[in-house]
Amino acid sequence: MYRAHVTEYGRAKIKVIPRDRDLTDAQESGLDPVWFEGEVRSKTAGASQPCLVTTWTDGENGGWFRQMDGAAGFWGHFFAPYMERVRSNQMTARPISLSRFLAENPPQGKVEVQTGAWNVGSTSGYDFSQWAGWVSQRKALEAIWQLSRRYQECTRSFSAHREGITDPALRRARECILRAETSCYLFGEMPGSPSSTRKSASRTNGWTNSCSEGGAILYEMLVLRSGGKRGLCRLWAWPLPPARPYS
Repeated sequence: MYRAHVTEYGRAKIKVIPRDRDLTDAQESGLDPVWFEGEVRSKTAGASQPCLVTTWTDGENGGWFRQMDGAAGFWGHFFAPYMERVRSNQMTARPISLSRFLAENPPQGKVEVQTGAWNVGSTSGYDFSQWAGWVSQRKALEAIWQLSRRYQECTRSFSAHREGITDPALRRARECILRAETSCYLFGEMPGSPSSTRKSASRTNGWTNSCSEGGAILYEMLVLRSGGKRGLCRLWAWPLPPARPYS
């Protein structure tokens, strides 16, 4: 488990980094440097090659990460003390970047990744219902895909005459589209539920702003490309038909 693998999708080869679920759960709710070191040593005992023990946690999830008292939160109670022990060579498990580990320990073996997402509530996420289970979510996804297709067409068109993606405006448009594609905007509970209603306004505004700015940039670039003839760019105009991320 504690090594990198490779999976294939079409012609693409994708590196796969497994996470340790138990350590990840502990990291989200609170852990101690000495306990963590002991768990890592226990889990990797007997390994004949370098191990990559990985935890993944959304920083905004769990009160421990949002603790205003620095000494009592993740950074003060765990991370800083752990790093001090690393500097004084008291820890065998040391931090490393993924790029460095992969360079020193290339992925071994091919794996198959099943469709799905992290477990949320009563579903394993195999059908992505948390992001596309409602009509409004699917409409939002279609709007993002349309905008992304426009961006790809625009970069192909400009690359024949300019430097393509190196253009500052295209870079900014790409940033906006990537921001709009984040799962945070589309993830939600049943529309109309109390928690969904509270979250809806802020998420929708962020998503709409990202899409609007990205679409506006592409539109203006195509206007310039067509010699200022805005009528020729009607199909590229933003906004698309209204589509909220979720109700």
